[in-house]
Amino acid sequence: MACTVRVVTIFLVLAAFGLAACSSEPAVKPAAPALPALPDDLVHQQVTWGECDTDGLKEDQADCAVISAPMDYRNPQGKRIDVAISRIRAADPAKRHGILLTNPGGPGSEGRSLASALKKQPAQDYYDVIGMDPRGVGKSTQLLCGPYQEAAVGSRPSEADFPKITKAAEEEEAACVKAGGDFRQHVTTMNTARDLDLIRQVLGEQKISFLGFSYGTFLGAMYGQLFPRNLDRIVLDSAMDPRKTWKLGEAADVAATKANVAAWQSWAAARDSRFHLGTDPQQIRATMDRLVAVPADDQDAATRLFDKAVGGGARYRAHWADLAATLTALLPTLSGSKPAAQPAGSLESLSKLDDEPDSSVHRQARVGEDADYRDKDGDKDGDKDGDKDNDKPKPGNGTMQAILCDWAWPSNPEDYYPEMKRVEAEVPFGDSVGRVAPFNCAFSHGRDPMVEIGPRQYGGGLVVQAEGDTQTAYADGAAAADYLGMSLITVTNSGIHGHYNSTGNACVDDAVNAYLITGSLSGKRTSCAAAKDIAPDVPSGN
Repeated sequence: MACTVRVVTIFLVLAAFGLAACSSEPAVKPAAPALPALPDDLVHQQVTWGECDTDGLKEDQADCAVISAPMDYRNPQGKRIDVAISRIRAADPAKRHGILLTNPGGPGSEGRSLASALKKQPAQDYYDVIGMDPRGVGKSTQLLCGPYQEAAVGSRPSEADFPKITKAAEEEEAACVKAGGDFRQHVTTMNTARDLDLIRQVLGEQKISFLGFSYGTFLGAMYGQLFPRNLDRIVLDSAMDPRKTWKLGEAADVAATKANVAAWQSWAAARDSRFHLGTDPQQIRATMDRLVAVPADDQDAATRLFDKAVGGGARYRAHWADLAATLTALLPTLSGSKPAAQPAGSLESLSKLDDEPDSSVHRQARVGEDADYRDKDGDKDGDKDGDKDNDKPKPGNGTMQAILCDWAWPSNPEDYYPEMKRVEAEVPFGDSVGRVAPFNCAFSHGRDPMVEIGPRQYGGGLVVQAEGDTQTAYADGAAAADYLGMSLITVTNSGIHGHYNSTGNACVDDAVNAYLITGSLSGKRTSCAAAKDIAPDVPSGN
């Protein structure tokens, strides 16, 4: 298969990390299939709004309802599923512009809470905001994944561990297929976008506007591809590149982790008189390698803790001093002594940064992230790290494992192993090796091919992207804005994922509100300084 570089930014990100821009992934560029018209009983179904069942939605005086949707849009007369929605009406009916549909990402996140997405923002006067639990999730018809055994490997697996990871991925897919039944084949991005349009029709609206975060940005782009005439205004916060496979997106996110660690190393090196970790990034990396090699009772657990702490601490600028001080406190261990008293930013607290709600408002985890799903160690980080209760596999929601299979994945494990070796050597921090390891979708069969998202055929839009985001890399968000011809707001020097109405960034909020209210865009390229994730004021100089 011929390989072309689709955009310079993608090539540069992958090349900088040593990942080939041309992979063995098959090209997937089909057009949207023609589908039969929806029956009248679906399009004109009565919506019964009532009180919501969650405290947050009750507090915000939202209404909730359930609508019926086809399980299979190719057979709309067939089996039906439930799609749960919520609504907060426009605060000023005289100003009402229409409805704003939302999605928080995941894939696999419950979305009804996003009826409050415009809370306390001036745009709230103008829209009925609709939240939705996507098909497979939450109060909508659930898609389950049966229990499966995860690979008991550390954050830096050896080559001998690679087949274990592959086998676990294969067993994961088999467990999800078994539990999901026929429904699983129809839990796709394309069908979720069709559900959005069904909501539009049921609510009697000519057009929708859309606000999506993380994977929700891809869903929004897919809606625009399938229903361009029905889309008014669209905001993509922390965007995926709609032309890239999920696998290539993961590679870009790993490259972003590498860039964050390098930026932190440069910051700490300029302050060596305080932290004593090294006077240049190379020396600091050598110090880090020595620290992680200090013998421990459970070396895999100690290494995993270290890698997660570095990944989180380097990503969030506000924790750069905490990370440096924590490593400084560990320096005595290099000579066999006990560590110094731990500062506030201990390895344990730094390792949990990506699990805290405030650190990443709309998380895009490796394995599921909705409120009802927890991975086997009881948290939401989705890391396959072989914790102590790894021998107790549990069933959970299988929506993410299904949606990821919309994209084509290499089925040959050897297509993953060279990247895994390279990542383990260059940037083992965070869950970087796991991001490029075989996913369950390497063993998926029979999925509808992904519809190609072509050039924009609707009005303009707005992308918001942070420079240090490791869940949707900046390069991908910028590429999405370029390809879709949208305006781009760059949030500088920040690793936060999800910005509008969540980080107190007036610059971002004002720009998004202005667009949602008037449709006006201030320019193709603007920037906003970080409002929350700000590097501490530690003087440099040695």
